[in-house]
Amino acid sequence: MRADGFDLELDTVEPGAVVVRVIHGPEACDDCLMPDERLAAMLKNTFQKVIPGLSEVILKHENQA
Repeated sequence: MRADGFDLELDTVEPGAVVVRVIHGPEACDDCLMPDERLAAMLKNTFQKVIPGLSEVILKHENQA
């Protein structure tokens, strides 16, 4: 994702949910970013291995100037 101008940051871990910030860099290729539903599903699958009871990944998009 970094090659396309994006970065991911873990924001918060709440009961049953993880909030991940999707940071759009100044040169981000918005057409290159996968749909939120797909990205959230991939992250959920990964996080569930280390966070028992996780049921949701929430994506927060932020633009960097």
